[in-house]
Amino acid sequence: AAPAPAALPEPPATPAHSWPEEVAPLAPAELEELADLIWPAGPVVAGDVERWHAEGFAFREEVPFGLRQQAGGPCGLLAVVQAELLRALLFGATADEQGSLPLPAAEQILADETVPPGDVAAAAPSGETAPAADALATLLGVSDETRRTALAEAMLIILARAAASPSGGPLTLVLPPATTPSEGAMLLPPRALSPSPNGLTARRFEPAGSLAAARLALREAVAPGGALTGAGGVLCLLVSLALSRGLAAARGDMDVGSDGCLTAAFGHCTQELVNLALSGVASSNVFDGEVELSPGMCLRGVLGQTQVGYLTQLEALRYCEVGTYLKAPISPLWLVGSSSHFSIVFGTDSAPVTASPLEVAHCTARRAFAAACEGDGGTDGGDGGLIQADKLAVALRALGAPTDIHAKGDALNALRAQLELPGTGVILWDDFWRAALELQGLALPPQKDGGGGAVPMLVDAAEVETDEQMAMRLQAEFDNEVPPPSPAAIVEAAAIVEAAAVLQKAENVGSASSIPVPTPAAAAAAADTADGFAQNYAIAGGEAAGSAYDEGDSARGGETGGNLGESGQVQEGSGTVREGSGEVRESRGVRLRLFHYNGLDGAGAAGRRHLTPFTLEHSGLAGLGGAIAADSAASCPLEEVLRTRWADARVDWLGGVPPSID
Repeated sequence: AAPAPAALPEPPATPAHSWPEEVAPLAPAELEELADLIWPAGPVVAGDVERWHAEGFAFREEVPFGLRQQAGGPCGLLAVVQAELLRALLFGATADEQGSLPLPAAEQILADETVPPGDVAAAAPSGETAPAADALATLLGVSDETRRTALAEAMLIILARAAASPSGGPLTLVLPPATTPSEGAMLLPPRALSPSPNGLTARRFEPAGSLAAARLALREAVAPGGALTGAGGVLCLLVSLALSRGLAAARGDMDVGSDGCLTAAFGHCTQELVNLALSGVASSNVFDGEVELSPGMCLRGVLGQTQVGYLTQLEALRYCEVGTYLKAPISPLWLVGSSSHFSIVFGTDSAPVTASPLEVAHCTARRAFAAACEGDGGTDGGDGGLIQADKLAVALRALGAPTDIHAKGDALNALRAQLELPGTGVILWDDFWRAALELQGLALPPQKDGGGGAVPMLVDAAEVETDEQMAMRLQAEFDNEVPPPSPAAIVEAAAIVEAAAVLQKAENVGSASSIPVPTPAAAAAAADTADGFAQNYAIAGGEAAGSAYDEGDSARGGETGGNLGESGQVQEGSGTVREGSGEVRESRGVRLRLFHYNGLDGAGAAGRRHLTPFTLEHSGLAGLGGAIAADSAASCPLEEVLRTRWADARVDWLGGVPPSID
């Protein structure tokens, strides 16, 4: 049988207080303030509001763990709940522990050659979830009771995170009225549509024993026929989230000059609402930290690493840049934002969030670069690509560079002269990034520019040079005074890079590509789930999976380094991928097994599936959206979004049609 899902906490046999004593209608003034915070100012289209009122929490029949969305609008909040639901099922996440949760130790188990693949689950350490081999079978075989328990825990995690944020209000659960509303009445209409909200009731939980009591209340609310499963359920969670954060605190989280509301035109979720659900704070931006524009005025981004990440098509289109806190989350789950919708990408083990040394260095350098922007009147936390040259010392201190570099006048001036764009007084991100790598004992991988570009200088971490020597060397390179490397030096450098890639692959690919075949019992359980899910639902695309990108043909998976067996598991293969054009390419250093889920009705049309498996290969050397240009021919929108996280990613859809992110 499929492994049991991660254990979730049981509620107390008797709640701390009786339900009727803690339920009270929301006051008219509070309802009006809620309406102003939630709905956009100005004219509001009734249909946009009605879609929120119509949406409840329900599961898709064809994807046992997947939430269903009937119409556009609430997708941002639904996607965060879906991600937290998966985090509860896969990794045992609970609201009792909001910090870093342990992830499955699959890579350690798989590295133990004495453990047969079929016994991997039994060999998992106590308290750890099963590795990736059986995780999909677990999800496909989840019982109705277990998935509803996980749904309640996901909601509790989101509400508790908001209540625990600075100046947060008490954890609050809002439910629709017990009586059926009159036809056409709204639970919380904008003032422009109706002056009289149809009273919502709220239950506020005080800190002492609040999680246990709230957990019981939420489990009752999402049980079959529960208060949140019907029309208005998603809107009630939105109201609960706003009150748990505190209405004044939520407004204070937002940038001055922002729209100041949680929904926008067409009923879409604003970035403030998405950030509130992901981090507990309704900030307006996706970069790391805050940017001070002037005394008393700043732009607010994300203040720390989140459990669930965020990637957006807007970054692929160069409209913004997501910070490292959202791009590299603690757990292997990401919201994927398009121009009109939110879906999710997730992994079933820790491989997608296991950072390479270059990625760690990239995160550190990005935050240091952003720190140097504060107070300069910048608008994006350093993500615009430049800082004032006189702020170099600030960036170097934030980077953790040796004191001799940022404190000594001569060394600092020499390095500033090397990095400054002549005659401008500014330093570009690319130049700072290369210097940051030097200071951290790393180097960029070679570029593939089609013309045999110069091999970047490789830094030997054991080699010690003085500050003056480094500054002179950098200045000489900048002025093109260093002669081209000899052919022998180029060959030697290429050999070093190749050796580094082999080492990187040895460290990472074990957990990502050597995914064991599930036990016969687990495979049988997955096949029996949802009337033979793997065959009847055709998770891999099956015979109907014609590519939507036939012209370029590279989006379609052909023969791959791994294939999807009847049980839905990726199996180890030869490590090569045959493109639609017939070209055979070697496997890159790290191979990840991921899934995309889009719960919107209609997302499974045109041969696509709500749940789409795929593999993603990357070098592990490109950083977070770093310097290596990705192959863009015939790529679909999701591939472009994924490359904002893994810059040199190659995606294989395993013979299926690339999914829609709209």
